[in-house]
Amino acid sequence: MKIIVGLGNPGEKFENTRHNVGFWVVDLLVEEAGWRWHVFKKHKTLESRPPKSKAIYVKPQTFINESGKAVSAVKKEYGFKLEDLLLVHDDLDLEPGVWKMQWGRGSAGHNGVKSVIEELGTQDFWRLRVGVGKPNKAGEKYVLEEPSKEERKLIQKAIADALPHVLEWASS
Repeated sequence: MKIIVGLGNPGEKFENTRHNVGFWVVDLLVEEAGWRWHVFKKHKTLESRPPKSKAIYVKPQTFINESGKAVSAVKKEYGFKLEDLLLVHDDLDLEPGVWKMQWGRGSAGHNGVKSVIEELGTQDFWRLRVGVGKPNKAGEKYVLEEPSKEERKLIQKAIADALPHVLEWASS
């Protein structure tokens, strides 16, 4: 079983911010397949478990800096191996339009990723990093803002380019 976790902040206020790129990815995967989200209060998550799929899609409903708690609860419930976890998140070190799928990286200052690493006790899992660009201001403020129309188009293109790779990974 594969677990694909999109990082973001819950609520309309944050829906279109750079920090919610992880949510954008899993929302698109679930929407395109015609599946639905279900609330799992026990995990503090929204989850989608498609029929005949090898993957479960997860959106933690904690603030992004506490995502590790939700991921840890999901791990305890399903007992998946760490190599079967893909964490999807925004990345300040990559320009909009760029994405990278990588194994075993540190948090690079991303507090949501840091929370997951701390809760799992390791950084040995897959990550899909989606570029949102380097800010000319404090990163904490930048990620809580909406990207420009041009940046959003580039981010959406990166997501579209990455999706076939995510689906291939999920079915392996």
